[in-house]
Amino acid sequence: MKKIKLYPIFVCFWLTLALVVMLAPNAFADWQAQTSAQSTSYKTATMPPPSEVSGTLNGSSAITVSGVPPLNGISCPSTTLCWAVGNNPNGYDGYAVEWTANGGWGVSQSISGTSVLSGISCPSTTLCWAVGGSTAVEWTANGGWGVPQLMSGIGALYGISCPSISLCWAVGYNSNGDGLAVGWTASSSWGNATLGNATL
Repeated sequence: MKKIKLYPIFVCFWLTLALVVMLAPNAFADWQAQTSAQSTSYKTATMPPPSEVSGTLNGSSAITVSGVPPLNGISCPSTTLCWAVGNNPNGYDGYAVEWTANGGWGVSQSISGTSVLSGISCPSTTLCWAVGGSTAVEWTANGGWGVPQLMSGIGALYGISCPSISLCWAVGYNSNGDGLAVGWTASSSWGNATLGNATL
């Protein structure tokens, strides 16, 4: 029986393995360098600014509204009209101040029956709702600011959003300190709502 010499096979195997071990780190390094370069170029890429945006906002861009107490919220239903609301630091009536494209910021309007106004939402140029404390107050283009509506069981309302002229949601906390949301519709006025364990 003829013996098969395995030495050449083993030599070829070990030489091939050594060659793979020697070349693999270089191949891995090249791949890693390409990946890093791609990743770096992606991370440093910048989006061009929108064409309608120009200039920068800095400290000198701020406008002081003289005679107006601290302002807590703002809503701009159009590019020519905004309403901002706030509260008197002495704890009296809440305030609202209007901005128009033609006249700038107007004279602040005190709203009797509110001690603080924290949020406002204007779904149109003819309707706004503002909330603060346990009250909500409506503004209309024809009637101005109305009589604040007091809601029982509410500790304070901080924010409001009105996606349409017939629907609003206000959020805050109830008299137990639980978070709550309360809704308003044009047909039912301010109603009851729940959020988590809070129920009005």
